[in-house]
Amino acid sequence: MVELIENLYNKIRTNNLIFIILIILFCLISCGRKGDLERPPSTDGLEPPEILEDSIIKY
Repeated sequence: MVELIENLYNKIRTNNLIFIILIILFCLISCGRKGDLERPPSTDGLEPPEILEDSIIKY
């Protein structure tokens, strides 16, 4: 029974270590992008249309 608990503990500890490493890598990748805030707004057409007047919609 003690061996079963020790094996379970080791598996949980290993999985948590892998999970923590993945979180750290994700943070490093997402925080390491330079210039994200300096880029102009996207012009790929995904923004909502601009309403200039009541009946005119600019796409």
